[in-house]
Amino acid sequence: MELIFMNYIHELERENAALKARLKSKDDAAIAFMVFLRSPKFVGEKKGERKDWICTTDVIRWLIDMNTASIAAEEESAATWKPRVGEAA
Repeated sequence: MELIFMNYIHELERENAALKARLKSKDDAAIAFMVFLRSPKFVGEKKGERKDWICTTDVIRWLIDMNTASIAAEEESAATWKPRVGEAA
């Protein structure tokens, strides 16, 4: 019974690590997107033109990149997860 319980705990720890990696990846991507939105492409006026417009394909591309990166981070975390020192797998 104890072995089954330990395996369950390890599975939860593995899942938790993968989800944390996915969340961090999404946070990093969101910060990068905010930096992009504050770039010269969108700031100020040039010859009377508004520069605060954004192309929807840019937004869609960033969202796809965020999702793809987070899934990759989750998969990498799950593949490389190891139990803490002194614990059985």
